[in-house]
Amino acid sequence: MQKISEADWNYWYDCVYAYFYRRVSNRIDVEDLTMETLETYFLYTQKIESKEAFVWGVAKRKMLEYIRKKDKNKMEVFELTWNFLREFFNYERYTNAIQKARNAIENKDNYQENWQKISTAIKERKFQPEEPLNLVNQAANQVLDENSDNEAYFWLDKLVYNLEILDDQIDEY
Repeated sequence: MQKISEADWNYWYDCVYAYFYRRVSNRIDVEDLTMETLETYFLYTQKIESKEAFVWGVAKRKMLEYIRKKDKNKMEVFELTWNFLREFFNYERYTNAIQKARNAIENKDNYQENWQKISTAIKERKFQPEEPLNLVNQAANQVLDENSDNEAYFWLDKLVYNLEILDDQIDEY
């Protein structure tokens, strides 16, 4: 375990925090990554030849892990959305697809959980460029008025509206 003085702690905390702050948009994630990095450094039991190289090596590894995890979560939501649209909209009339999707979300726990992730991704515009268009054109097999991500998000927003509205009406695209 490394000796920890208050000055040592403050120095490394400020440096590592600044490193993550420049790269990560969420303050809580910045604090978590900083603490994980410093914990690894200060709890390391073997002799360290270069403190700087060790700390920055740990910080870079933590940053890569963070990026991989974020990318994996984005990919997971894209795949969930793709599979959802494929299941309910591919070769199905829009109104029938909405009714079947509503029924599945109301009656099956896994659909409720997945729908929350899908709905959040749509509302917060979490998809990468061209992904919304691919989801609507290819997964849902729907024709849009104009082939753009903006128009695809318009379609996806209408999907969210139709699946989350409490009455039986369906607002067609």
